[in-house]
Amino acid sequence: MLGSSVDSLAEGAKGVMKGAVAQPRLLVPVVLVMIYNRWNGILVPEYGYMQLELIPMLVGFFTYKIATFFQAIDDAVNVVGGKR
Repeated sequence: MLGSSVDSLAEGAKGVMKGAVAQPRLLVPVVLVMIYNRWNGILVPEYGYMQLELIPMLVGFFTYKIATFFQAIDDAVNVVGGKR
């Protein structure tokens, strides 16, 4: 999902609109929170499974997002540098 939104920037304004509408950007963090709640609410007390921590789950997701952003910036700088 994240890679295709960055790729849509190459198509200009039309690609940005298409990428923004077609992708639910908050879906992954919302699903992570839902999994966290269900896992710790049902599986931990009844079956004794390991408890999940919410902060490391979200930090891992947003770290990936930041890395994708910096990759897009690096590619943009390389393209602009190549045109000069």
